[in-house]
Amino acid sequence: MIANYKAWFLTHHGRVRESNEDALVIGDEVFCEQDFEVPRYLEGTFSSYLCVADGMGGCEAGETASRICCEAFSGCSDQNEEELRNRILEVNHEIYRQSMETPAWAGMGCTVAGLTFLGEDLHAFNVGDSRIYRMQDQFLNQLTKDDTAAQALEDAGVWERGQTRPSNSHSLTQ
Repeated sequence: MIANYKAWFLTHHGRVRESNEDALVIGDEVFCEQDFEVPRYLEGTFSSYLCVADGMGGCEAGETASRICCEAFSGCSDQNEEELRNRILEVNHEIYRQSMETPAWAGMGCTVAGLTFLGEDLHAFNVGDSRIYRMQDQFLNQLTKDDTAAQALEDAGVWERGQTRPSNSHSLTQ
């Protein structure tokens, strides 16, 4: 299926990092290793993936991992959930493979959140703490759950949002 989209994106290196580790793919176009300190607007059509990847803070080569991730989704068109799951696993294996081959990239990784059409249906997915939201009636609704220790503690009823966060609650579980 081909869909029209209107997208705004803003990315920034944050308060701690000197460089930006974010990457974005819309259809065939990949945006990476740049700061967009003002919102950037794009519109067009896409029939494949719309994804954002964020290099893992504190690890080596996060910007490389996010670029590899988005390039792997660029221009692809999967037909069902199994193909989508396989693509995510393949991306993970490719990032891991390259991290093992290049010592300077050891331990690199990224989170990813995206949208894709599987047949006529639009599917949202994420790995890590990058999120998908839907704006409806001027409200944002979170569609995906974080893969973090904090989310696991919340799901288990051990911790509630608003309480002091347990140590290492920001750790990724996927």
